[in-house]
Amino acid sequence: MAKVKSLVDQVYEYIIEKIKLGELSEGEKIDEAGLINEIGTSRTPIREALLLLAADRVLDNVPRKGFFVKKHNHAEEVNAYSVIACLETYAIRQVLPVLNDYDYVILSNMIDLMDTAINLNDYPHYVEQQEKFHAYCINKTNNQTLIEVIESIKRQFPRHTFNISQASDMYDTFRRSNEGHRAVLSAIKSKDIPALEKAVLNHWCWDTQTD
Repeated sequence: MAKVKSLVDQVYEYIIEKIKLGELSEGEKIDEAGLINEIGTSRTPIREALLLLAADRVLDNVPRKGFFVKKHNHAEEVNAYSVIACLETYAIRQVLPVLNDYDYVILSNMIDLMDTAINLNDYPHYVEQQEKFHAYCINKTNNQTLIEVIESIKRQFPRHTFNISQASDMYDTFRRSNEGHRAVLSAIKSKDIPALEKAVLNHWCWDTQTD
């Protein structure tokens, strides 16, 4: 039976989603009164969710001023995505011996669904499938500590999943990202560890590189 999410959890995820969609920008102040009206709840769960987001380094809690979407510099992003790439590679290596044709088909279907989403300009669906793709092997490890560490880092950079509000200008970005998924799957199927390490690192870090 699925666990029922608390109101605080729902508010937490609602704010994360607004950041992902570009509806809340880095450095922008959180409008607590606006959230109360949007969600239709009291101030208490809003405040608790904001405190949790601040603890997870998604927001900055500025005394006497309020909560603001955290700003991250380029170095912070590169460091975070490099760590995620290393942890994801570790996770895949743990389950690589037991992955089979059934798993390959599931991962390949996710890539195909992302291609379809790109062609239809359905970028929210692309992001949904992308998150499932990255979670597939990680969840198969059944290593809850590893899963939580990866998720905690990802939560700090929710806009890495792309700014959907600018998606119409990002066709090539999404296409290139999905080619990265294909490279990862190819390395998984061939059980080529060096290729896997390179593919995962390139996929996570190519869009953080500067000229």
